Amino acid sequence: MITWYRLVLIVLLAPSLTTAATSQSVSSVYVGGYGVPGAFFFTAIELVDTGGAVSGKMRQPFDRADAPPLQNLITKDERLTFNVDHLYFVLQRTAYGYSGFVRAQKSKREQKAEFIKRRTPTPREIPTTPTYYSGGYGTPGNFVYTRIGFDTGKIGQPFDRTDQPPIRNLTVRNGQLRFDADRLHFELTQFDHGARGWVVDEKGKRRPAYFVTRPKDIPSLEVLERYEGTYRIGKRRLLTLSRNVFSDGFHYLELPSGRTGALFYRPNGELTGGPCMYCPGPEYLRVSLDPRQSGRAQRVRVTIDGRTIDAPRIETHSEEEIRFISKDGTQLAGSLLLPSGKGPHPAVVFAHGSSAQTRNGFYGNIRFIAEAYARSGIAALIFDKRGTGRSKGDWKTANLEILGDDVAAGVEFLRTRAEIRADRIGLTGSSQAGWIMSWASLRVPDVRFIQMRSSSPMSVREANRDQLVLMMEAERYPRSEIQRALDIRDMIDDYAVTGQNWEQLEAAAKQVENEYWMTQFIGGLPAKDSTTYAWLRKAFSYDVTAAVRNFKGAWQAIYGASDIVVDVPEARAWFEDALRYGRSNDVTIEVVPNADHNYYETKTGLDHREFPGYSRYVPGIFDKITRWANERMRNTYTHPLSPGKTPSR
Repeated sequence: MITWYRLVLIVLLAPSLTTAATSQSVSSVYVGGYGVPGAFFFTAIELVDTGGAVSGKMRQPFDRADAPPLQNLITKDERLTFNVDHLYFVLQRTAYGYSGFVRAQKSKREQKAEFIKRRTPTPREIPTTPTYYSGGYGTPGNFVYTRIGFDTGKIGQPFDRTDQPPIRNLTVRNGQLRFDADRLHFELTQFDHGARGWVVDEKGKRRPAYFVTRPKDIPSLEVLERYEGTYRIGKRRLLTLSRNVFSDGFHYLELPSGRTGALFYRPNGELTGGPCMYCPGPEYLRVSLDPRQSGRAQRVRVTIDGRTIDAPRIETHSEEEIRFISKDGTQLAGSLLLPSGKGPHPAVVFAHGSSAQTRNGFYGNIRFIAEAYARSGIAALIFDKRGTGRSKGDWKTANLEILGDDVAAGVEFLRTRAEIRADRIGLTGSSQAGWIMSWASLRVPDVRFIQMRSSSPMSVREANRDQLVLMMEAERYPRSEIQRALDIRDMIDDYAVTGQNWEQLEAAAKQVENEYWMTQFIGGLPAKDSTTYAWLRKAFSYDVTAAVRNFKGAWQAIYGASDIVVDVPEARAWFEDALRYGRSNDVTIEVVPNADHNYYETKTGLDHREFPGYSRYVPGIFDKITRWANERMRNTYTHPLSPGKTPSR
């Protein structure tokens, strides 16, 4: 048996080395490589026989861009030898190709090598679709997002595994596509913009599969931006559209059901969404964009429940592009969502969670909540975190204090606007925003309230360790492996603080670099000169307890009962203890059943695996957030789905 690391037969992996036959020459391609698992060099060798004189070239597409010629090439009997740069190949013909070894001239170390002769696919066997499919297999709640790369000869499952298994035994006949990848078997039928069928998984279970291709011509970012916002698709039914941060990924939220997911591109400016976050089909809704429409789109064509609607943009609020300056002089860009009707209006300023988030947030989360605020009569300032979108600066080097200054600058900007009530401005945000808003409250202590979602503004180092334990416990790792991961986490954090023992850290991380928990939960080892260490060193010194206790405004802390990013019982206990002697007399703490870190409805809480199969937010979460805020603003509350006039004050 030829094991996967000895030889991979990939039909489309070497596009520039083709197998051909003419009256003058015969060209053959052998595909395989040399090495061992974890250090395998994929290699394609082309041999050209021009009537006795044999020449050739080599490609290593994952390691080098050139295709060097084979030097000192000798073919005698069944033996083939040649060298390329510092490598010396000694191969013996086999029934399927060549086998032997490769020796590095400097080290003299021999590595086992294996190659298979690549057959020439017939035109019918070559996929006529673009170079990859995106989709997956399973059902909502248990969906495995999968990318099929015919250009790379591999599949990727970024939420479930760290490797990319090679495609094997690929056949495409009469629109029927079959292949294997690791222990998966794919049986798909191609249609005009994708393929659907079945995948037999590792346990032998046959699961429905659906994949789509990505058209070459998709709407520009400018076109997508014009369509962001909320549209009415029924008397008490709304559809909000948003980009995923600043990308061309488009997401939707339908209310009141809370259904949400990614929209997949089709030709002619159409996008479709399936029954779950990354399910491209069967089709649940279709959105048609008109790139010729100038300015902010006032309507969008939506097909849902078997009917097509020219959905109008709701008139409860407007959106204005704004700029403001932070304490250090950095210019920040964002949007101000202003309720319609006579002002001045109460308002909220959004703080971001971690990483590179724009005014929309990941998967549209910030946009979805901001639109809900504006519909209920509260203005919302959402902005691109420094260094993202249209904002200047660099979020990677910005500590929590600087990010707090950015939020405070947003408050000060709103106080210059005649449409805003300067005495009724609140702060709202999720996850890391808990620390950021606590710091911001020191700059603008008279804000009306702070709404924290899934935040635990305790020690940053302690929070990182808690998160790692929670995720690994959810994956049912044994205690010994959890401790192994904690040791690596501690070594990284120790290096961030002291700058010492890099060699020991690097060696330890090398041993676990391919472990799922290392890549998915810790995120791998940052480079020695990464700004991550300086950021951590500063963050570890923070203690926002005093800021939390000294804040006089109202607090709302919401947690998801199935959150595996935040230790909810510990975070709640910390928050209650911090406020026991605090200055606020209005504190609301609530745990939402069946909610994950971002308030998607979850079965297991394994959001890193279950996320592609999510289908909706927990019922009522947007109303819960905006109702609490309106009560603190002493704003007359109208349900955000109520048709008619803007809420009065």
